[in-house]
Amino acid sequence: MRRFIKEPISEVHAAIHALVDAADAHIEGDFDTAAAKFKDANCSVTWKWLNDAWSDVRKNVVFWKPEGDSQLVPKSERDPDRSIKAAIKRAVLERDGYTCRYCGLPVIPADIRRVAHGLYPSAVPWSSRNPAEQHAAFQASWLQYDHVEPHSHGGMSSLENVVISCALCNFGKDRFTLRQLDIEDPRLREPVPSDFDGLERLRRFGLPKTRTSPRSKESTRVNEPLACELGPTSESFFFPGSYISAGYVNVPPVAGKARWFKIGSSVEAEMVERDGVHGCIVRCPRKMIDRRGIDADAYLAPLLPTRGHRKAMQPGPDPEWSKGFFMTPFSHEHIEKAIARLPATGSKQLKILLQRAEDHGIDRLADTIKAELELRGPTDLDDKAAQRHLEWSEKVAGLGLDEAILAAFQHFPLRAEERLLVRAIAKTPGIGYPELVKIRGKGDVGLILGHLIYERLGFFRGYLPNERRMSGLLLHRTEGNGPVTYRLTSEADRTFKTMGVF
Repeated sequence: MRRFIKEPISEVHAAIHALVDAADAHIEGDFDTAAAKFKDANCSVTWKWLNDAWSDVRKNVVFWKPEGDSQLVPKSERDPDRSIKAAIKRAVLERDGYTCRYCGLPVIPADIRRVAHGLYPSAVPWSSRNPAEQHAAFQASWLQYDHVEPHSHGGMSSLENVVISCALCNFGKDRFTLRQLDIEDPRLREPVPSDFDGLERLRRFGLPKTRTSPRSKESTRVNEPLACELGPTSESFFFPGSYISAGYVNVPPVAGKARWFKIGSSVEAEMVERDGVHGCIVRCPRKMIDRRGIDADAYLAPLLPTRGHRKAMQPGPDPEWSKGFFMTPFSHEHIEKAIARLPATGSKQLKILLQRAEDHGIDRLADTIKAELELRGPTDLDDKAAQRHLEWSEKVAGLGLDEAILAAFQHFPLRAEERLLVRAIAKTPGIGYPELVKIRGKGDVGLILGHLIYERLGFFRGYLPNERRMSGLLLHRTEGNGPVTYRLTSEADRTFKTMGVF
């Protein structure tokens, strides 16, 4: 009998160690090192180790119907408190510490990750909708409260039945029992003492929570015209590493202490980049800086134009909008022109633009950027690749899906592993995932099938809005109580036959 679903590899421990180094660097005021360490911790090997166990939890099951196992309990007879109460969580954390009771991995609360994401949004990416855009180390070390005996089998949300676990041990365990997974009961082992604090030392750098109301929502949109003037005594200050959230400017520690400015009638702010350094320009009376114990002269900066206080710039011939867009008037025509350029813009730049658009309250632009990033899925395109995919899209504009598939795979032929899987699906429509894994000899089948479309994205952009999955243009994927099954779409079947794939 094993102790856990999957043993943590050395890269996972190294990634978590990098998080510790990043936190220490931030506390010491070395923000460049902190950002670099957070970025190092976002390791693709760690992400794959974790997500392989998430993609299909059924493969973690060893025995489907072990002898003497507990049975499903009718919903009416289950513990009504499915959610674990705060008092129970505190007691469990005090008992177990920041360590997974199954595999022993150090774990970090989600709200600490949110603090890190707020401080370093580009180095600590996190998308609640797309696991591929979640920081690998924070994913792997995500603190969970696990019902050892599943709630569906009568398990209580009690101190006796709940333990601290990492994300893999909790989500990989899913609804299954310990006997089904062939895992020892972690409660039979005493918690292992550890000095690891779950990076709680970063908590003090988070922004205070604020109430959300119609008025406060408006205050979170920076650079709007203010109801009253800032006054002639106001000056501009640039704070490197600062950011805007929930109507506050969060300034990293100065003289060992973090500071906040509430955006309002006396304070204006804008997120900017200066000489490669991200931060905020804050315009306010000097006395507000002095009150916070900050040397105002050390952060003094000339004012950048902001919405409501800017002079309109004359647009030149095809300006570099990704850098200058937010310094020009926000006319409808201007925004539509920017939207038209999104498909030819690199993914990294799109994410930066998304943050800027949200900060300025340009909802239409922000929503369109989100849709473009969602369309690309895990495909991370630079500017040249984005332009190339757009050109492919223009080549097949107006063609039927059969012709687009033909053009895509003539330009970008099937690789050997892709051809192997396509042939197997064509030969046995409705073939299951486990059979494909046996044919492939490795467990990366889902990734390969997904990339049938992703790597040829440009040819299929015009057909994607009506598909829930990108791969749905080529494959029908069904899920039920059994394993996932696949069969080719009629268009893909016809085209691949024409090409002689099978």
